[in-house]
Amino acid sequence: MRSIGGRLRAQMLKRAVPTSSLPPGVPVQGQQSQGPGRQKTVGFNVQVNDPALDHIVTFPPAELVEKLPFEFSTQRETSVVSMGQDIVVGYNSSAGSALQFFPGLGVFYTQILFSGYPVSHDGGQTWTSGFVPPVSSDVPFVFGDPSVAVDRAGNVYYATLGVDAEGIHGTVNVNKSTDKGSTFAPAVVAAVDDGSDKEWIAIGPDPTTPSRDNVYVTWTHFPPPVGGLFTRSEIWLARSTDGGTTWTTKQLFAPVDQGPNNNSGFVTFTNPVVDPSTGRLYIPFVHSCNCDADNVRVLVSDDGGDTVRFLAFNVPGALDNFASPNVVPGVLNQCNGLDTEAVLHQGPYVTNSISGLREYTQVTRLIEQPAAGANRGRFVFAINSSTSPIFGDPNAGSEIRVVFSPDGRPELERTTHHRTLDDYRSSARASGVDPYAERQPRLDRVLRSAIGRETAHRSRATAHRR
Repeated sequence: MRSIGGRLRAQMLKRAVPTSSLPPGVPVQGQQSQGPGRQKTVGFNVQVNDPALDHIVTFPPAELVEKLPFEFSTQRETSVVSMGQDIVVGYNSSAGSALQFFPGLGVFYTQILFSGYPVSHDGGQTWTSGFVPPVSSDVPFVFGDPSVAVDRAGNVYYATLGVDAEGIHGTVNVNKSTDKGSTFAPAVVAAVDDGSDKEWIAIGPDPTTPSRDNVYVTWTHFPPPVGGLFTRSEIWLARSTDGGTTWTTKQLFAPVDQGPNNNSGFVTFTNPVVDPSTGRLYIPFVHSCNCDADNVRVLVSDDGGDTVRFLAFNVPGALDNFASPNVVPGVLNQCNGLDTEAVLHQGPYVTNSISGLREYTQVTRLIEQPAAGANRGRFVFAINSSTSPIFGDPNAGSEIRVVFSPDGRPELERTTHHRTLDDYRSSARASGVDPYAERQPRLDRVLRSAIGRETAHRSRATAHRR
Protein backbone atom coordinates (compact mmCIF):
# COMPACT_ATOMS: atom_id res chain seq x y z
CA MET A 1 0.00 0.00 0.00
CA ARG A 2 2.98 2.37 0.36
CA SER A 3 3.65 4.74 -2.52
CA ILE A 4 6.79 5.02 -4.61
CA GLY A 5 7.94 7.99 -2.55
CA GLY A 6 7.40 6.25 0.78
CA ARG A 7 9.21 3.09 -0.29
CA LEU A 8 11.96 5.09 -1.99
CA ARG A 9 12.76 7.00 1.18
CA ALA A 10 12.91 3.82 3.24
CA GLN A 11 15.21 2.10 0.72
CA MET A 12 17.40 4.91 -0.58
CA LEU A 13 18.35 6.37 2.79
CA LYS A 14 20.32 3.18 3.36
CA ARG A 15 22.47 4.12 0.35
CA ALA A 16 22.45 7.91 0.81
CA VAL A 17 25.27 9.97 2.30
CA PRO A 18 24.74 13.54 3.55
CA THR A 19 27.38 16.09 2.61
CA SER A 20 28.57 16.28 6.23
CA SER A 21 29.11 12.50 6.41
CA LEU A 22 31.00 11.68 3.20
CA PRO A 23 33.39 8.73 3.64
CA PRO A 24 37.14 9.42 3.58
CA GLY A 25 39.01 9.12 0.33
CA VAL A 26 38.43 10.45 -3.15
CA PRO A 27 35.14 9.31 -4.70
CA VAL A 28 35.00 8.12 -8.30
CA GLN A 29 32.73 10.14 -10.55
CA GLY A 30 30.63 8.11 -12.96
CA GLN A 31 30.43 8.78 -16.65
CA GLN A 32 27.21 10.70 -17.26
CA SER A 33 25.28 10.99 -20.50
CA GLN A 34 22.43 13.48 -20.84
CA GLY A 35 19.00 13.17 -22.38
CA PRO A 36 17.83 15.12 -25.44
CA GLY A 37 17.87 18.87 -24.93
CA ARG A 38 14.52 19.72 -26.49
CA GLN A 39 11.01 19.27 -25.12
CA LYS A 40 8.56 17.52 -27.44
CA THR A 41 5.39 19.04 -28.86
CA VAL A 42 2.74 16.77 -30.38
CA GLY A 43 -0.31 18.62 -31.64
CA PHE A 44 -1.60 20.61 -28.68
CA ASN A 45 0.40 18.49 -26.21
CA VAL A 46 3.61 19.96 -24.80
CA GLN A 47 6.19 18.00 -22.80
CA VAL A 48 6.53 19.89 -19.52
CA ASN A 49 9.64 18.26 -18.01
CA ASP A 50 13.06 19.15 -19.41
CA PRO A 51 14.48 15.95 -20.99
CA ALA A 52 18.00 17.40 -20.79
CA LEU A 53 17.88 16.72 -17.03
CA ASP A 54 17.47 12.99 -17.63
CA HIS A 55 20.76 11.13 -17.49
CA ILE A 56 22.51 7.77 -17.30
CA VAL A 57 25.49 7.13 -15.01
CA THR A 58 28.01 4.34 -15.56
CA PHE A 59 31.19 3.40 -13.72
CA PRO A 60 34.25 1.69 -15.21
CA PRO A 61 34.19 -2.07 -14.55
CA ALA A 62 37.53 -1.72 -12.77
CA GLU A 63 35.84 0.49 -10.19
CA LEU A 64 32.53 -1.25 -9.90
CA VAL A 65 31.40 -4.85 -10.17
CA GLU A 66 27.89 -3.79 -11.19
CA LYS A 67 28.17 -3.11 -14.91
CA LEU A 68 24.58 -2.11 -15.54
CA PRO A 69 24.07 1.65 -16.03
CA PHE A 70 22.07 3.72 -13.55
CA GLU A 71 19.28 5.44 -15.46
CA PHE A 72 17.54 8.53 -14.08
CA SER A 73 14.77 9.39 -16.53
CA THR A 74 11.48 8.59 -14.80
CA GLN A 75 8.71 11.13 -14.17
CA ARG A 76 5.34 10.20 -12.65
CA GLU A 77 2.59 11.09 -10.13
CA THR A 78 1.66 14.60 -11.25
CA SER A 79 -0.14 17.40 -9.46
CA VAL A 80 -0.96 20.74 -11.12
CA VAL A 81 -2.15 24.20 -10.16
CA SER A 82 -2.79 27.26 -12.34
CA MET A 83 -3.22 31.02 -11.85
CA GLY A 84 -4.17 32.54 -15.17
CA GLN A 85 -1.16 32.17 -17.46
CA ASP A 86 1.00 30.76 -14.64
CA ILE A 87 1.01 26.97 -14.28
CA VAL A 88 3.04 24.82 -11.88
CA VAL A 89 3.25 21.02 -12.10
CA GLY A 90 4.69 18.80 -9.41
CA TYR A 91 5.91 15.30 -10.18
CA ASN A 92 8.22 12.55 -9.03
CA SER A 93 11.45 12.76 -11.03
CA SER A 94 14.50 10.56 -10.75
CA ALA A 95 16.49 13.11 -12.81
CA GLY A 96 17.53 14.95 -9.64
CA SER A 97 19.68 12.05 -8.39
CA ALA A 98 23.48 11.92 -8.16
CA LEU A 99 25.72 8.88 -7.52
CA GLN A 100 29.35 8.49 -6.51
CA PHE A 101 31.53 5.42 -6.01
CA PHE A 102 33.60 5.28 -2.82
CA PRO A 103 36.46 2.73 -3.09
CA GLY A 104 36.11 -0.06 -0.60
CA LEU A 105 32.55 0.94 0.28
CA GLY A 106 30.49 0.98 -2.93
CA VAL A 107 28.06 3.30 -4.65
CA PHE A 108 26.14 5.88 -2.66
CA TYR A 109 23.61 8.55 -3.47
CA THR A 110 24.99 11.99 -2.68
CA GLN A 111 21.80 13.69 -3.85
CA ILE A 112 18.18 12.58 -4.26
CA LEU A 113 15.87 15.39 -5.33
CA PHE A 114 12.85 13.31 -6.30
CA SER A 115 10.36 16.21 -6.20
CA GLY A 116 10.54 18.01 -9.50
CA TYR A 117 8.52 20.82 -11.01
CA PRO A 118 8.19 22.70 -14.30
CA VAL A 119 6.65 26.16 -14.40
CA SER A 120 5.07 28.03 -17.28
CA HIS A 121 4.23 31.75 -17.38
CA ASP A 122 2.69 31.76 -20.85
CA GLY A 123 -0.26 29.44 -20.44
CA GLY A 124 1.69 26.22 -20.99
CA GLN A 125 3.51 27.04 -24.23
CA THR A 126 7.00 26.98 -22.71
CA TRP A 127 8.31 25.44 -19.50
CA THR A 128 11.29 25.71 -17.14
CA SER A 129 12.13 22.75 -14.89
CA GLY A 130 13.60 22.55 -11.41
CA PHE A 131 13.57 20.62 -8.13
CA VAL A 132 12.22 21.82 -4.78
CA PRO A 133 15.05 22.21 -2.26
CA PRO A 134 15.36 20.11 0.92
CA VAL A 135 15.25 21.34 4.50
CA SER A 136 19.05 21.66 4.53
CA SER A 137 21.53 21.76 1.65
CA ASP A 138 23.79 19.52 3.74
CA VAL A 139 21.15 16.77 3.48
CA PRO A 140 20.05 17.00 -0.19
CA PHE A 141 17.30 14.40 -0.06
CA VAL A 142 13.63 14.88 -1.04
CA PHE A 143 11.44 11.88 -1.83
CA GLY A 144 8.49 12.88 -3.97
CA ASP A 145 4.75 12.22 -3.65
CA PRO A 146 4.11 15.79 -4.87
CA SER A 147 1.01 17.86 -4.25
CA VAL A 148 0.71 21.54 -5.16
CA ALA A 149 -1.80 24.24 -4.22
CA VAL A 150 -2.11 28.04 -4.41
CA ASP A 151 -3.50 30.59 -1.97
CA ARG A 152 -5.50 33.71 -2.81
CA ALA A 153 -2.34 35.84 -2.83
CA GLY A 154 -0.83 33.69 -5.60
CA ASN A 155 1.71 31.88 -3.40
CA VAL A 156 2.33 28.30 -4.51
CA TYR A 157 2.83 25.54 -1.94
CA TYR A 158 4.49 22.20 -2.74
CA ALA A 159 4.01 19.31 -0.27
CA THR A 160 6.37 16.35 -0.47
CA LEU A 161 8.07 13.61 1.53
CA GLY A 162 11.52 14.40 2.88
CA VAL A 163 13.93 14.06 5.79
CA ASP A 164 14.89 16.36 8.65
CA ALA A 165 17.98 18.58 8.73
CA GLU A 166 20.03 15.74 10.23
CA GLY A 167 18.93 13.19 7.65
CA ILE A 168 17.71 10.86 10.39
CA HIS A 169 13.90 11.02 10.42
CA GLY A 170 11.31 11.04 7.70
CA THR A 171 9.25 14.20 7.32
CA VAL A 172 6.32 15.78 5.53
CA ASN A 173 7.75 18.93 3.93
CA VAL A 174 6.19 22.03 2.40
CA ASN A 175 8.05 24.40 0.07
CA LYS A 176 6.64 27.85 -0.71
CA SER A 177 7.01 30.00 -3.81
CA THR A 178 6.24 33.72 -3.70
CA ASP A 179 7.02 34.28 -7.41
CA LYS A 180 4.33 32.05 -8.94
CA GLY A 181 6.49 28.94 -9.06
CA SER A 182 9.68 30.34 -10.57
CA THR A 183 11.61 29.47 -7.40
CA PHE A 184 10.85 27.68 -4.14
CA ALA A 185 12.23 28.41 -0.67
CA PRO A 186 13.92 25.65 1.35
CA ALA A 187 11.45 23.16 2.76
CA VAL A 188 9.69 23.69 6.08
CA VAL A 189 8.94 20.55 8.10
CA ALA A 190 5.19 20.27 8.58
CA ALA A 191 5.54 16.99 10.50
CA VAL A 192 8.30 14.60 11.57
CA ASP A 193 7.01 11.11 10.78
CA ASP A 194 9.15 8.13 9.78
CA GLY A 195 6.00 6.35 8.59
CA SER A 196 4.56 9.20 6.52
CA ASP A 197 3.32 8.50 3.01
CA LYS A 198 1.09 9.91 0.28
CA GLU A 199 0.62 13.43 1.62
CA TRP A 200 -1.78 15.87 -0.06
CA ILE A 201 -2.27 19.63 0.33
CA ALA A 202 -5.25 21.99 0.27
CA ILE A 203 -5.67 25.71 0.92
CA GLY A 204 -8.77 27.72 1.73
CA PRO A 205 -10.29 30.41 3.95
CA ASP A 206 -10.42 29.90 7.68
CA PRO A 207 -14.06 29.24 8.71
CA THR A 208 -14.04 31.92 11.42
CA THR A 209 -11.52 34.36 9.85
CA PRO A 210 -12.45 34.29 6.16
CA SER A 211 -9.75 36.81 5.18
CA ARG A 212 -7.04 34.33 6.23
CA ASP A 213 -6.05 31.27 4.24
CA ASN A 214 -5.29 28.05 6.10
CA VAL A 215 -2.90 25.51 4.60
CA TYR A 216 -3.80 21.87 5.27
CA VAL A 217 -1.71 18.77 4.61
CA THR A 218 -3.08 15.28 5.17
CA TRP A 219 -1.14 12.03 4.88
CA THR A 220 -1.09 8.34 5.70
CA HIS A 221 1.01 7.26 8.69
CA PHE A 222 2.29 3.68 8.83
CA PRO A 223 3.29 2.59 12.35
CA PRO A 224 6.44 0.42 12.56
CA PRO A 225 5.94 -3.02 11.00
CA VAL A 226 5.28 -6.09 13.11
CA GLY A 227 7.28 -9.13 12.09
CA GLY A 228 8.41 -7.31 8.98
CA LEU A 229 4.83 -6.54 7.88
CA PHE A 230 2.72 -3.42 8.13
CA THR A 231 -0.50 -4.20 9.98
CA ARG A 232 -2.37 -0.88 9.95
CA SER A 233 -2.23 2.80 9.00
CA GLU A 234 -3.64 6.13 10.19
CA ILE A 235 -4.82 9.46 8.76
CA TRP A 236 -3.03 12.59 10.03
CA LEU A 237 -3.47 16.33 9.50
CA ALA A 238 -1.06 19.28 9.66
CA ARG A 239 -2.36 22.86 9.59
CA SER A 240 -0.65 26.21 9.14
CA THR A 241 -2.42 29.52 9.81
CA ASP A 242 0.59 31.72 9.00
CA GLY A 243 1.39 30.91 5.39
CA GLY A 244 3.35 27.73 6.02
CA THR A 245 5.83 29.11 8.59
CA THR A 246 4.63 27.03 11.54
CA TRP A 247 2.50 23.89 11.75
CA THR A 248 0.37 21.95 14.20
CA THR A 249 -0.45 18.26 13.73
CA LYS A 250 -3.07 15.81 14.93
CA GLN A 251 -4.26 12.28 14.31
CA LEU A 252 -7.65 12.11 12.58
CA PHE A 253 -8.49 8.43 12.19
CA ALA A 254 -6.82 5.18 13.29
CA PRO A 255 -8.98 2.16 12.43
CA VAL A 256 -8.49 -1.36 13.72
CA ASP A 257 -8.93 -4.53 11.71
CA GLN A 258 -12.43 -5.93 12.22
CA GLY A 259 -11.83 -9.36 10.73
CA PRO A 260 -12.93 -11.20 7.58
CA ASN A 261 -15.50 -9.51 5.32
CA ASN A 262 -15.18 -6.31 7.31
CA ASN A 263 -13.10 -3.15 7.57
CA SER A 264 -9.33 -3.59 7.64
CA GLY A 265 -6.86 -1.52 9.62
CA PHE A 266 -5.55 0.28 6.52
CA VAL A 267 -6.47 3.73 5.26
CA THR A 268 -4.78 5.78 2.53
CA PHE A 269 -5.17 8.19 -0.43
CA THR A 270 -6.45 11.31 1.33
CA ASN A 271 -7.38 14.24 -0.92
CA PRO A 272 -8.41 17.29 1.13
CA VAL A 273 -10.40 20.15 -0.40
CA VAL A 274 -11.75 23.37 1.08
CA ASP A 275 -15.06 24.98 0.16
CA PRO A 276 -13.99 28.56 -0.68
CA SER A 277 -17.42 29.94 0.24
CA THR A 278 -17.51 28.55 3.79
CA GLY A 279 -14.05 27.32 4.72
CA ARG A 280 -15.43 23.85 5.33
CA LEU A 281 -12.69 21.21 5.04
CA TYR A 282 -13.48 17.88 3.38
CA ILE A 283 -11.05 14.96 3.59
CA PRO A 284 -12.06 11.98 1.43
CA PHE A 285 -9.91 8.85 1.70
CA VAL A 286 -10.02 5.11 1.09
CA HIS A 287 -10.55 2.62 3.92
CA SER A 288 -9.50 -0.84 2.75
CA CYS A 289 -11.74 -3.81 3.39
CA ASN A 290 -11.13 -7.51 3.96
CA CYS A 291 -13.64 -8.11 1.20
CA ASP A 292 -14.21 -7.17 -2.45
CA ALA A 293 -15.20 -3.52 -2.03
CA ASP A 294 -13.08 -0.95 -0.24
CA ASN A 295 -14.86 2.08 1.21
CA VAL A 296 -14.50 5.78 0.52
CA ARG A 297 -15.03 7.81 3.67
CA VAL A 298 -15.16 11.59 4.05
CA LEU A 299 -14.14 13.53 7.14
CA VAL A 300 -15.55 17.05 7.46
CA SER A 301 -14.50 19.97 9.65
CA ASP A 302 -16.16 23.35 10.14
CA ASP A 303 -13.51 24.69 12.53
CA GLY A 304 -10.30 24.42 10.56
CA GLY A 305 -9.58 20.82 11.51
CA ASP A 306 -9.93 21.19 15.28
CA THR A 307 -12.80 18.70 15.21
CA VAL A 308 -13.97 16.35 12.47
CA ARG A 309 -17.00 14.20 11.74
CA PHE A 310 -17.87 11.64 9.07
CA LEU A 311 -20.32 12.25 6.27
CA ALA A 312 -22.97 9.54 6.02
CA PHE A 313 -23.76 8.01 2.63
CA ASN A 314 -26.43 5.56 3.78
CA VAL A 315 -25.71 3.18 0.90
CA PRO A 316 -27.84 0.02 1.11
CA GLY A 317 -25.67 -3.03 1.79
CA ALA A 318 -22.59 -1.03 2.86
CA LEU A 319 -20.70 -2.04 5.99
CA ASP A 320 -21.91 1.11 7.76
CA ASN A 321 -23.72 4.38 7.02
CA PHE A 322 -20.47 6.30 6.55
CA ALA A 323 -19.04 4.08 3.79
CA SER A 324 -19.31 4.47 0.03
CA PRO A 325 -18.25 1.05 -1.35
CA ASN A 326 -15.84 0.93 -4.28
CA VAL A 327 -14.22 -2.05 -6.02
CA VAL A 328 -10.73 -1.41 -7.38
CA PRO A 329 -10.68 -1.97 -11.17
CA GLY A 330 -8.37 -4.47 -12.82
CA VAL A 331 -7.19 -8.05 -12.43
CA LEU A 332 -4.46 -9.30 -10.12
CA ASN A 333 -1.05 -9.19 -11.75
CA GLN A 334 2.34 -10.27 -10.42
CA CYS A 335 4.51 -7.18 -11.01
CA ASN A 336 8.24 -7.81 -11.53
CA GLY A 337 7.93 -11.00 -9.52
CA LEU A 338 7.42 -9.02 -6.29
CA ASP A 339 4.36 -6.81 -5.81
CA THR A 340 0.84 -7.96 -6.59
CA GLU A 341 -1.38 -5.24 -8.03
CA ALA A 342 -4.79 -4.91 -9.65
CA VAL A 343 -4.04 -3.72 -13.18
CA LEU A 344 -5.49 -3.07 -16.61
CA HIS A 345 -3.48 -5.11 -19.10
CA GLN A 346 -2.69 -5.70 -22.73
CA GLY A 347 -0.52 -8.11 -24.67
CA PRO A 348 1.00 -11.47 -23.75
CA TYR A 349 1.70 -12.82 -20.27
CA VAL A 350 3.57 -15.54 -18.43
CA THR A 351 2.34 -17.41 -15.37
CA ASN A 352 4.28 -16.85 -12.17
CA SER A 353 5.63 -20.19 -10.97
CA ILE A 354 5.12 -19.37 -7.29
CA SER A 355 1.86 -17.44 -7.03
CA GLY A 356 0.18 -18.81 -10.15
CA LEU A 357 -0.82 -15.27 -11.10
CA ARG A 358 -0.28 -13.84 -14.55
CA GLU A 359 2.53 -11.40 -15.35
CA TYR A 360 1.35 -9.27 -18.25
CA THR A 361 3.82 -7.49 -20.51
CA GLN A 362 1.88 -4.22 -20.59
CA VAL A 363 -0.01 -3.06 -17.52
CA THR A 364 -1.25 0.10 -15.88
CA ARG A 365 -2.64 0.55 -12.39
CA LEU A 366 -5.65 2.73 -11.62
CA ILE A 367 -5.26 3.87 -8.04
CA GLU A 368 -8.21 4.51 -5.75
CA GLN A 369 -7.39 8.06 -4.68
CA PRO A 370 -10.63 10.05 -4.95
CA ALA A 371 -10.50 13.35 -6.85
CA ALA A 372 -12.66 15.89 -5.03
CA GLY A 373 -14.11 19.38 -5.22
CA ALA A 374 -16.30 21.62 -3.09
CA ASN A 375 -18.03 24.98 -3.53
CA ARG A 376 -21.11 26.75 -2.12
CA GLY A 377 -21.96 23.86 0.14
CA ARG A 378 -21.74 21.28 -2.63
CA PHE A 379 -19.26 18.42 -2.53
CA VAL A 380 -18.27 15.90 -5.20
CA PHE A 381 -15.70 13.17 -5.58
CA ALA A 382 -14.79 10.93 -8.51
CA ILE A 383 -12.97 7.62 -8.33
CA ASN A 384 -11.76 4.77 -10.52
CA SER A 385 -14.13 1.86 -10.10
CA SER A 386 -14.67 -1.66 -11.41
CA THR A 387 -17.84 -2.56 -13.29
CA SER A 388 -17.99 -5.76 -11.22
CA PRO A 389 -18.78 -6.18 -7.52
CA ILE A 390 -16.00 -8.80 -7.37
CA PHE A 391 -12.40 -7.67 -6.91
CA GLY A 392 -10.10 -9.01 -9.62
CA ASP A 393 -12.93 -10.17 -11.87
CA PRO A 394 -11.16 -10.93 -15.19
CA ASN A 395 -14.32 -10.10 -17.15
CA ALA A 396 -14.84 -6.69 -15.56
CA GLY A 397 -14.25 -3.29 -17.08
CA SER A 398 -13.42 0.01 -15.42
CA GLU A 399 -15.30 3.27 -15.10
CA ILE A 400 -15.13 6.61 -13.34
CA ARG A 401 -17.77 6.83 -10.62
CA VAL A 402 -19.01 10.23 -9.44
CA VAL A 403 -20.56 10.77 -6.01
CA PHE A 404 -22.02 14.20 -5.31
CA SER A 405 -24.39 16.28 -3.25
CA PRO A 406 -26.23 18.63 -5.61
CA ASP A 407 -28.42 20.81 -3.41
CA GLY A 408 -26.06 22.58 -1.01
CA ARG A 409 -27.91 21.55 2.14
CA PRO A 410 -25.82 21.27 5.32
CA GLU A 411 -26.95 17.65 5.61
CA LEU A 412 -24.93 16.62 2.56
CA GLU A 413 -25.14 12.99 3.47
CA ARG A 414 -28.91 12.92 2.97
CA THR A 415 -28.78 13.94 -0.67
CA THR A 416 -25.70 12.17 -1.97
CA HIS A 417 -26.12 10.37 -5.29
CA HIS A 418 -23.97 7.96 -7.24
CA ARG A 419 -23.47 8.35 -10.99
CA THR A 420 -20.86 7.26 -13.50
CA LEU A 421 -19.52 9.28 -16.40
CA ASP A 422 -21.26 6.82 -18.72
CA ASP A 423 -24.55 8.37 -17.56
CA TYR A 424 -23.34 11.79 -18.67
CA ARG A 425 -21.94 10.41 -21.92
CA SER A 426 -25.45 9.14 -22.63
CA SER A 427 -26.73 12.69 -22.14
CA ALA A 428 -24.01 13.93 -24.48
CA ARG A 429 -24.96 11.42 -27.19
CA ALA A 430 -28.61 12.41 -26.85
CA SER A 431 -27.50 15.98 -27.57
CA GLY A 432 -25.75 14.88 -30.76
CA VAL A 433 -22.18 15.02 -29.46
CA ASP A 434 -19.66 12.26 -30.01
CA PRO A 435 -17.98 11.69 -26.60
CA TYR A 436 -14.77 10.71 -28.35
CA ALA A 437 -14.66 13.62 -30.78
CA GLU A 438 -11.95 16.22 -30.58
CA ARG A 439 -14.52 18.93 -29.83
CA GLN A 440 -13.69 18.66 -26.11
CA PRO A 441 -14.88 22.16 -25.08
CA ARG A 442 -18.34 21.48 -26.51
CA LEU A 443 -18.49 18.08 -24.82
CA ASP A 444 -17.49 19.65 -21.51
CA ARG A 445 -20.35 22.13 -21.85
CA VAL A 446 -22.80 19.32 -22.54
CA LEU A 447 -21.58 17.31 -19.56
CA ARG A 448 -21.83 20.34 -17.30
CA SER A 449 -25.33 20.96 -18.63
CA ALA A 450 -26.31 17.36 -17.88
CA ILE A 451 -25.02 17.68 -14.33
CA GLY A 452 -26.77 21.04 -13.99
CA ARG A 453 -30.10 19.61 -15.13
CA GLU A 454 -29.88 16.81 -12.59
CA THR A 455 -28.85 19.25 -9.87
CA ALA A 456 -31.91 21.40 -10.60
CA HIS A 457 -34.14 18.31 -10.64
CA ARG A 458 -32.80 17.13 -7.27
CA SER A 459 -33.19 20.60 -5.79
CA ARG A 460 -36.83 20.78 -6.88
CA ALA A 461 -37.44 17.29 -5.48
CA THR A 462 -35.84 18.27 -2.18
CA ALA A 463 -37.92 21.45 -1.99
CA HIS A 464 -41.09 19.41 -2.72
CA ARG A 465 -40.26 16.99 0.09
CA ARG A 466 -39.91 19.90 2.45
